[in-house]
Amino acid sequence: MHLKALLAAAAILSSICGRAEAAPTITGNDMLPACEHLIDDENESGLFKQGECIGLVIGVGVGAGVCVPPDATDGQAVRVMLDYMHKNPSRLNLQFTALVQASLLGAWPCSSPK
Repeated sequence: MHLKALLAAAAILSSICGRAEAAPTITGNDMLPACEHLIDDENESGLFKQGECIGLVIGVGVGAGVCVPPDATDGQAVRVMLDYMHKNPSRLNLQFTALVQASLLGAWPCSSPK
């Protein structure tokens, strides 16, 4: 009897765990409206997505060879990223963090040691 209970528990656990899927890729198209609303002080729609935008921009800005000046604001980093996205609409189908990295690296690359 214990074996049947153990097999039933294993089947239930495998069906629950087996349903885990990879997180969908977040693209520039997905995030552009929320990031635009983030810098629009009068628009408070989609606050969760706005938070996701600023969090990803700050997170990428901390690493990945980006040297954001100490006096740059988070809003400035978002504006740099938005400018890049508006100038490169054909790339909006790419992963959002890759677009953020490209935009911040273009604006604030770290100088290589001499």
